Amino acid sequence: MHPTEDTETTPAPVRDIARLIARHAPNAGDHPTGIPALSLHRRHGPTDPVPCVYPLGLVLIAQGAKQVLVGERILNYMPGHSMVVSLEQPVISHVTRATVHAPFLGLLLRLDLRQIANAASAMERSPQPEPGRLDISIEPLEPALFEALQRLVGLLDEPEVASSLAPLIEQEIVIRLLQGPHGSHLRQLLLEDSPDRQIGGVIAWMKQNFSSAFRVEGLAKRANMSTTAFRKHFREQTGMSPLQYLKQLSCKRHAN
Repeated sequence: MHPTEDTETTPAPVRDIARLIARHAPNAGDHPTGIPALSLHRRHGPTDPVPCVYPLGLVLIAQGAKQVLVGERILNYMPGHSMVVSLEQPVISHVTRATVHAPFLGLLLRLDLRQIANAASAMERSPQPEPGRLDISIEPLEPALFEALQRLVGLLDEPEVASSLAPLIEQEIVIRLLQGPHGSHLRQLLLEDSPDRQIGGVIAWMKQNFSSAFRVEGLAKRANMSTTAFRKHFREQTGMSPLQYLKQLSCKRHAN
């Protein structure tokens, strides 16, 4: 892999995982891996903004930079930070920094809500949920979390043991997420009566019944909220109104 444009400012461990990603994703595009929850992503130049849906998961950029539009919010993230998506979210995203010699390199690790709940219940002490947290959080990458991610990607070089060891490392990653800055963000999903959980259930239903006609009043009833409360919490969690969310989903469907 060619040296990056910002080699001097990128931490050495991040450069190491960039080399791993580059080796296992040699061509531009999205690359599934032998670890079902893990995918690798490579781009050789800046891309046009496109609608997409981010799943519940952990995103890491090892090289390059990306910008995401969530409702009216603009999020920029780059090497040295981790991004957690705790609610399936339609966004408009594009790579802002990449070249053939210094490509954009990133990974997505899909997270499982049941695994998060099991890990949280087994932990004696961890950050408590904070109300009003939006569903995408970007935090500085903690060394222990990064080291676990590096070991997970490294298993792609050991396919004979990857199926046995990957679930253990994925569990470690979930625990470290719960213990770290993303912890209170993820724990909000686990509260049965939390707005995050209620809005998340409505969003899942909207995606499964996309062709149906929606009324905000009906969606609010499904979330067991008043229409006013539903609009408020929906915007807090997604950064947009229910109608804007549906338009984003529609754009994503047409783009596909």
